[in-house]
Amino acid sequence: MSSKEALRKTISKAVKCLDNVTLKTQSDAVAHKLRQLDAYKQAKRIAIYMNMDSGELKTDLMISHAFNDGKRVFLPNITSLGPHDRKYFPNQKRHLRMLEVSSHNDVLNLLPRGKYKLKEPIDGYDCLSDREGLDLIIVPGVGFTSACHRIGHGGAFYDSYIQEHRAIAGNVPFLIGVGLSAQLVDNDVLPIEDHDYILDQVIIGNDVYCK
Repeated sequence: MSSKEALRKTISKAVKCLDNVTLKTQSDAVAHKLRQLDAYKQAKRIAIYMNMDSGELKTDLMISHAFNDGKRVFLPNITSLGPHDRKYFPNQKRHLRMLEVSSHNDVLNLLPRGKYKLKEPIDGYDCLSDREGLDLIIVPGVGFTSACHRIGHGGAFYDSYIQEHRAIAGNVPFLIGVGLSAQLVDNDVLPIEDHDYILDQVIIGNDVYCK
């Protein structure tokens, strides 16, 4: 087992010990803190991930806030690479698209898909179709550090998407990681690789960390 896999297992075990009240309290705190940040206030086009049913910070309130605040909201869709799609990692077979969802009600009506049974839009306006891209991405993760490093689930979906966004839109959106207190680890514990992006900010509860 690699050091990354061992760390993922340790953090996931700690998160699974959290009760529903703690999950909701910490998730709501993150949603309210996000709303106070300048990067959020200035963003017009935002991508927010859909959380898994268990073991992950809830994003429902963030999404509701974004619609109420007049943002254009984009949600992740995982799809197979087409014959003309660019690969960013060896053996990459699937990639992320960020598709626009028109209303919070449409979000609530999405159906679970794929390995992680996440609710995903299956169609919608792709934010890169006009090469304008996104202003802000709310990035999920298994673990985070106060120096804004992140360890994901191992699929490299967000790392490859950020590269694709830079290639097509010409920039990297502001990146904010969000997590639970059990997901914050010491800076020297998290293994870093060359392709790992450093986030601009990380929100854990009421605390905001900047790179």
